Amino acid sequence: MVEIVIIEKDLDLADNICEILKYGNFTPVALKTIPESLDIDKLNPSLFIVGEEDKNDQQLMGRISKLCNHFHCPVVVLSSGLYSAYENPHAACTLKTATVNKPFTFRSLHSAVNRLLKEQGAKTTMCIS
Repeated sequence: MVEIVIIEKDLDLADNICEILKYGNFTPVALKTIPESLDIDKLNPSLFIVGEEDKNDQQLMGRISKLCNHFHCPVVVLSSGLYSAYENPHAACTLKTATVNKPFTFRSLHSAVNRLLKEQGAKTTMCIS
């Protein structure tokens, strides 16, 4: 089964994302923040979904880069529209990145997740295409 780690400070939103991903037969794991130390080696993620904290979150791409380099998997950035992962110079190591703008639909989140996982060669059983 595909494990997806959701890092989102809004726990209600993280819970909703978990429910959405269960429809795709994924195993979602929600965390409130990206840990300073990468002491999450018990996880085996195929993909990360990371919520943007605010437009002043200058360290976001640095934290995403650490995750990407450590786990070698793609990242979906949930953006409030104030910032795009593609505009940041640190995004070079996260070429397998998608940005989904908040508020997002079931279809837009699933489409981004499905596309990135297919590029990684992961088998998915998406309920929509």
